[in-house]
Amino acid sequence: MMDRLTGLSSSQAGGLVLVALLWGSTTPLMRRASALGPDARPHKHQPRGVAAAAQSLVRYLPIGVNLSGSALFARLLRDTPASQAGLIANSLALVVTTCVARLLGEREADRRLVNIGMLLVIVGVAICMTSI
Repeated sequence: MMDRLTGLSSSQAGGLVLVALLWGSTTPLMRRASALGPDARPHKHQPRGVAAAAQSLVRYLPIGVNLSGSALFARLLRDTPASQAGLIANSLALVVTTCVARLLGEREADRRLVNIGMLLVIVGVAICMTSI
C-alpha cells in the first residue's frame, strides 16, 4: 500500500532502508579490509592456509554484501522514483556507516558535531519525504 505523503509503498521504503543498512554497515568493514594491503601471494595457484582463507573472507565478504545492496537498489529503481531512492538510501547509509564505525571503535574528529550532522541528515530526509 502506498503512503499518501511520499508515494512509496512500505515494501519500497523497507527496501531502501535495507539498502542503506547493507551499504552503511559494510563501508567501515571494507575500510578495514583495505588496510590489510594487497593479496600477497607470489603465485596465483599457491596453496593457502586457513589464516589466508580467513583473511580473504574478511576482505571479500563485505564487498559481496555491499554489492548485494547495489543489486537491490537497482531493482528498487525500477518502481521507485530515483530522486527519492537516492536521497533515502544514500543519506541513511551515511548514518549507518557512522554508527557501525563507532561500534568498531573508529575515531571521529568531533563526536558532538558528528551527532549534529546525523540528526540533520535524518531531519532532512524526513522533510524531503513529507514534501514530495
